[in-house]
Amino acid sequence: MIRLPKAFFKGKKPPKAAKVKSIEESSGLECKFLYLWEILSKHKLEKEYKFHPVRKWRFDYAHPKSKIAIEIEGINPHKMGRHQTLVGYSKDCEKYNQAQFMGWKVYRFTQVMITEDWILFVNNQIK
Repeated sequence: MIRLPKAFFKGKKPPKAAKVKSIEESSGLECKFLYLWEILSKHKLEKEYKFHPVRKWRFDYAHPKSKIAIEIEGINPHKMGRHQTLVGYSKDCEKYNQAQFMGWKVYRFTQVMITEDWILFVNNQIK
């Protein structure tokens, strides 16, 4: 299981595993996002939400009723991942463009963007 440093919680208790689905399967960035979402938002999100009727595209997190999607962009400056190659980045752009065409708002979070301000901003977009 991925554990966040104690300093991250700043005196708050970490979320219980039952409150945060699949925390063992989540990356460190997703754990941070889920923790902040749980304490700042009243809305429930679906993980790995398949939004396209034909393609196998999935959003990291989604609120289907509001058509709000959240993608956690795990960019690693020391290791070239799929999302950092021209082909991978192009496929991501195709996915995001198609989602927008279908009426979705997609919010993409990098490591430095997983903050209370951004979480509250996206939360306020959900109706």
